[in-house]
Amino acid sequence: MADQTSYLKLLLPGLGEYVDAWWDPLNENFSKIDTWSEEFGQEILDARFSQGSLKLFLEVAHNSDGTLKATGEVINARNSPVYGFQDLTPEDFTLGERINEGDWEAWRAREGQATLRDAQAFRMPGIKNQIFEGSSDGNGYPAWMGFTANKVQVDGSVETLWMTIDGKLCRVRTLKELTLSGAAGVKYIYASFQAAGVITVDGDSTTPPPASPAGTVSNDVNGDAVYFTDATKDFTAEDVQPGDLLDLLDTSALGKYLISAVAPGAVVDRLQITGIFPVTGLSSINYTLSDPLAVTLGFDTTETPAGGKFYIGEADYDGSAVTAVRPRHFGDTFVGEWRAIDVTSPTTFEEIFNHKLGSDLLDISIQASQNNDGSTHVEELALGTLTSTLAVGLTNTLGVSISNSLAYNAAIFNPGTSDASYTPGSLTGTVTGSLTGSLSAALSGTVTPDSSVAIKWDKNRVWVKNLVAGKFYRDYGGTARTSGFLRVVVRKRG
Repeated sequence: MADQTSYLKLLLPGLGEYVDAWWDPLNENFSKIDTWSEEFGQEILDARFSQGSLKLFLEVAHNSDGTLKATGEVINARNSPVYGFQDLTPEDFTLGERINEGDWEAWRAREGQATLRDAQAFRMPGIKNQIFEGSSDGNGYPAWMGFTANKVQVDGSVETLWMTIDGKLCRVRTLKELTLSGAAGVKYIYASFQAAGVITVDGDSTTPPPASPAGTVSNDVNGDAVYFTDATKDFTAEDVQPGDLLDLLDTSALGKYLISAVAPGAVVDRLQITGIFPVTGLSSINYTLSDPLAVTLGFDTTETPAGGKFYIGEADYDGSAVTAVRPRHFGDTFVGEWRAIDVTSPTTFEEIFNHKLGSDLLDISIQASQNNDGSTHVEELALGTLTSTLAVGLTNTLGVSISNSLAYNAAIFNPGTSDASYTPGSLTGTVTGSLTGSLSAALSGTVTPDSSVAIKWDKNRVWVKNLVAGKFYRDYGGTARTSGFLRVVVRKRG
């Protein structure tokens, strides 16, 4: 019986086989060879693509030693508008060297910190825990904190509440509620920094609520795998915004993706990512959505500062309900509104400004002006300037009385006689005097504070009052003012 070759299965007749029929196996073998040659030749032709030979095609991407040539895209990537195209040798950058230049630059910018974010936070000047922006009233006072029943409300839905915690930027962008409990007293509300952000939509069936994974990866009209869908969600009603993170948990597209659009094409259960998924047609995916800058809220019965924690306000709690809240002010400086002052009647005033900076380490300036619109100059009121009207009155009735009884007896001299006949003259009598009257003085007038006020403060308020009834301040020109406008400027120092 004839054998066969292993690859083309050509017949190999044995001795004495196919007598007078040799053409059958021979023709069959030639047919197999021809068919295979045709298929192989077509494969080579197809492999050339548009080139004249397979060699020419291979030369497009290969060097003569078989190594791959750099593509135009790779060559362009080696050239940098910042780092140039060569190292110090000089030699042209390889792609790896070129990428490393940027990596080392980022590493140096960290300055010993774990990330660039940490480095920026570490170098942030001034107070590292503060609120930058949020809802406010007409005077610029914070209006982002409220309460209902036993809950404190932190509202970032009208205007995002931006803050820094340990120098790192964070936010609250929706209405968040924190339930208070425990004994009656002041509760200190804090925000906690979360390095990985906060999950806002949980589509992980291993951690309810979803009963089964519902995520799906699909293509847009151009065939690009950029859509993620969950038919059980209306993402326009969820806390999700462009810039959030989509984390796929159990698929060949496993990883984190930036969201570029919510409900693209007005499809509310759809998200579009930045970039492209590595695969398409995936379904039944567990996932989460996260706000990378979100915080979590909590409360303490005493302020206990700690890393990653920022006290953003206070709440009065009676054991069952919240009765008042005091949100922290924006930034590290409070500028109070101008308030009208008139001390003609009543003759005294006391104003209380709620600075709400949460610290008693403060610099405070008390300012006055005759107008509240900047049309006249502003003056700073002192805490101890004095006005004196003291005077000394003198009374002098002193006098001198003199008594004189002096007399002179003339000398006697007879010429022609001896010297012995000379009699000298003599002075008789006395001179006396006496002081009469008196000298007296009287101190009149008063010493009073002028252009000055008294102040006191705590962590949330400043009290201001005038020191002299009927007087507001004496202005720069010396005019006593009984009316005008008053404000305070408070700067936090710790």
